[in-house]
Amino acid sequence: MSHSIELVALKDLIANPLNPKSHNDALINKSFSAFGYIDPIVIDERTNFMISGHGRQEVLRQMQENNESAPEGITVKDGTWFVPVVKGWSSKDDTEANAALVALNRTNEMGGWDRENLLTILEELLATDKLDLVGFLNTDVTMLQRALEAEGVFTQDLTNAIDEFISETGVDIEGRIAHYSTVLKVYFQTEESRQEFFNLIEYKNEGKTQSSIRYPKTFIRETAEQWKG
Repeated sequence: MSHSIELVALKDLIANPLNPKSHNDALINKSFSAFGYIDPIVIDERTNFMISGHGRQEVLRQMQENNESAPEGITVKDGTWFVPVVKGWSSKDDTEANAALVALNRTNEMGGWDRENLLTILEELLATDKLDLVGFLNTDVTMLQRALEAEGVFTQDLTNAIDEFISETGVDIEGRIAHYSTVLKVYFQTEESRQEFFNLIEYKNEGKTQSSIRYPKTFIRETAEQWKG
């Protein structure tokens, strides 16, 4: 498999009709303005559909229709915008094509963050008034700061609680499932803020009104000692 980057007319790029990923067009536009066009779109040469870059393509189309200047990295010839795309990959069949379409987005979602490194960068962006370029808010920085500050204390308290439980009960916990719950009591000013919080932590509230969240339900001692909350 040999890959190459080629210039393709924006108007000739074909979106996959099954693309399941939504996008923040305003944030992509800000990114283009600040950094230019960095990440090339990828084409499936069997179908000629894109397998990545649907958000970038859509925002570029909007920019051209609005008579905005092409971002750095986009070539303009006789009024036509040409976009760098990656070619050289072909799916074996529609199933593989659809799997790649999902996987390229899902792998990014599942990766998570190194929270300490993320905070270092976000604090720098906050200090230089550039936080909005990366889709984070001031409140996100504050929440991350508080989470990291509490992490060490919480983990140590949990470990001590487990050791105290073993000492008092004499239960041999090795190889057994221990039932522990971390109880988080949250008070919300509005129903909207409550729902926003549950969505943020991906907690399946299912219409219940309780304000106590117990997580996780069960875990073995080794997991409990390493769990960061």
